[in-house]
Amino acid sequence: MTEQKKVPFPWCAPESLKKKEFSHASDVWMYAVTLWETFSFGEDPWAGLNGAQILRKIDQEKERLAPPEACPSDMYDLMLDCWSHDPSERPGFIAIYEQVSAIMPVVMKALQPLDDPSKMKINADDAIAIIDGTPENYWWKGQNQRTFEIAQLPRSIMDPLRPRANEDISKPLTNSFIHTGHGGISGKSWGSPAFIDDMFLRNPMEPPDKHSKPMSPR
Repeated sequence: MTEQKKVPFPWCAPESLKKKEFSHASDVWMYAVTLWETFSFGEDPWAGLNGAQILRKIDQEKERLAPPEACPSDMYDLMLDCWSHDPSERPGFIAIYEQVSAIMPVVMKALQPLDDPSKMKINADDAIAIIDGTPENYWWKGQNQRTFEIAQLPRSIMDPLRPRANEDISKPLTNSFIHTGHGGISGKSWGSPAFIDDMFLRNPMEPPDKHSKPMSPR
């Protein structure tokens, strides 16, 4: 293995760097590096490292490229699968195609403008590609398709452009249940919501990330 061979070291799987073995499995590894390049907007993988240094990181230290800021978590999980050290554990390209098709970021429409220096600059009707966000979160991360800015935005101002579905319903917040009554299938019941302490009614729980430190807009 020498630099003069012009082998694309940053894209190569461990077995390619160690034994010069190239296969469909090593192609899968390289494809995932290309995906990483795409979501990092063309950054160089393993910038500044030579082939031997890259091999040590991915083979001995089991280190992997860090998730790009614009990469959805599901897409990065796919990259990690493609970077499995054992070639037999990497997915095939048919499975990759199906998975990529299923996890591509959805595009939603902004219902109202947002003008907050620490958040995404949004005009009403802007199309926003959602990078990361679940119903349990107050803040989502997305990319404005008009300005290409990547930043946080409140879930509440987004229109999914489709009928509401089960995946839009958030899970109950931790410790948000107050058991003050019960109704059985036989018709018998006890208690009443009127027994809920006024302190809870006047102080509804909020998503845990609502007051967290915002990410820097990009």
